[in-house]
Amino acid sequence: MFLFPLQVRGNKGEVLYILDATNPRHSNWLRFVHEAPSQEQKNLAAIQVHEIYECQDCDKKFISANQLRRHMITHSEKRPYTCEVCCKSFKRLDQVTAHKIIHSEDKPYQCKLCGKGFAHRNVYKNHKKTHSEERPFQCEECKALFRTPFSLQRHLLIHNSERTFKCDHCDATFKRKDTLNVHIQVVHDGHKKYKCDLCDKAFVTPSVLKSHKKTHTGEKEKICPYCGQKFASNGTLRVHIRSHTGERPYQCPYCDKAFSKNDGLKMHIRTHTREKPYQCTECNKAFSQKRGLDEHMRTHTGEKPFQCDVCDLSFSLKKMLIRHKLTHNPNRPMAECQLCHKKFTRNDYLKVHMENVHGETDS
Repeated sequence: MFLFPLQVRGNKGEVLYILDATNPRHSNWLRFVHEAPSQEQKNLAAIQVHEIYECQDCDKKFISANQLRRHMITHSEKRPYTCEVCCKSFKRLDQVTAHKIIHSEDKPYQCKLCGKGFAHRNVYKNHKKTHSEERPFQCEECKALFRTPFSLQRHLLIHNSERTFKCDHCDATFKRKDTLNVHIQVVHDGHKKYKCDLCDKAFVTPSVLKSHKKTHTGEKEKICPYCGQKFASNGTLRVHIRSHTGERPYQCPYCDKAFSKNDGLKMHIRTHTREKPYQCTECNKAFSQKRGLDEHMRTHTGEKPFQCDVCDLSFSLKKMLIRHKLTHNPNRPMAECQLCHKKFTRNDYLKVHMENVHGETDS
């Protein structure tokens, strides 16, 4: 039992406070230490009574074996705690508990500019910077500018030649884990285990699936504060609001381009990675987007799903139908030849005319 008062001192030797060790409750050193009013002072007291638990990997000190065990997990690659909603894994229980808040409907931090809600204050503070054009953080290698130090740190990895993150589904390798995750979602369909029973779409979380189902029922309860347009979910409303605010929260990890939609970012990233995951089974030609493959397949099948409602002509591409329909519009804009005054429905038709008839080119 400690029978003397304990002077707990600071880094400079000054006495911070004194604990009366004659109190019977202080007979156990751990209870003695726990009388300290703050965590820092508990650590100081524990060190002074020579009862500390030191990490052999980083020399950090702790006042209990339990605290040391929790800390040691940070040096391990094991992630035993998994979020049952999105399958993301964590090293500690408190980390997965904090993470689960993002799946909750309770998002107390709301952006006044775009209406987006956040579960964590620090994420909300970082989001507010996306509304600012200020980019104070510069890459010394290529002079690219970024809004946050985190964005700059992510970008710096592209100047590193090492590729340490390998896809488990194919031979692709990446410099960053989040870029690997985007690859898995885009190419290998990610972890979309929540499937809509009304269509073929699948989603990462049940809350997103629930919002999606409203597109089948016609429910539109969310109203845009800028124009009054109605939407089925908060997600679609947020995307729409960006058309008013100009917000582009999805930033490319390879360059400084940003996008209002995650899908736009995914397609753009392929311009850096050169990924073409959609391959034609007839001729092995590959495409970066599924839409490109679908359009290409019509060259093999002869399918022309886009039909003119005026003259019944059909086209393989929607843009070809749109161009064609201009020929039925009496008020359509016309491109006129300045030499013979012949008119054309499209500028490229006029260009061909100028080359073939008048022997003139743009050069």
